[in-house]
Amino acid sequence: NMAGVFAYTNRLDESKKLLLKGVEISEKNPLLLEETIRLYSNLGIVEEMQNNPLQAEKNYLKAYNLLNDTLPTGSKIVISDYLFLFYKKQKNYQKALHYNEEKTKYIIEEYENVNKGLDLFNEVEQKKLILEEKNEALSKQKLLYIALAIFFLLAVLGLIFMIINRQKISKQNEK
Repeated sequence: NMAGVFAYTNRLDESKKLLLKGVEISEKNPLLLEETIRLYSNLGIVEEMQNNPLQAEKNYLKAYNLLNDTLPTGSKIVISDYLFLFYKKQKNYQKALHYNEEKTKYIIEEYENVNKGLDLFNEVEQKKLILEEKNEALSKQKLLYIALAIFFLLAVLGLIFMIINRQKISKQNEK
């Protein structure tokens, strides 16, 4: 972040030193691949600001060549866009077009990933609604069974009460 502050305040040499130190550290750890890519692309920006297009291109291409399928699509979009803009400024329209096509490919890939995620979310929500409807129906069914059980219990108790009362009446009539 300090490298960005230095670049923003036109202290480009200091920014470049910090970025190079960051690259030196991050390249030793494969878990920091995305950070290494970001550092190389930032070095490319600083080199461009220092009017050093050959070194800027070299750093942008290093960042691009480190991209792989395990990285988020957003990183691929950003690096492709940096190269597109770089080559457009250099008036190398053939390469600019190539990286613009790459960027578009990654944007479409990201869009498809988002759509797959949304489709999966919608499918889960639909199944959730179906389960909720089934649970609601089962709850109503349980209430109906409980009401029927209470009704039959009361009916049985009523019959027992009637039988006991008839027996009492029968015994009183026999006396």
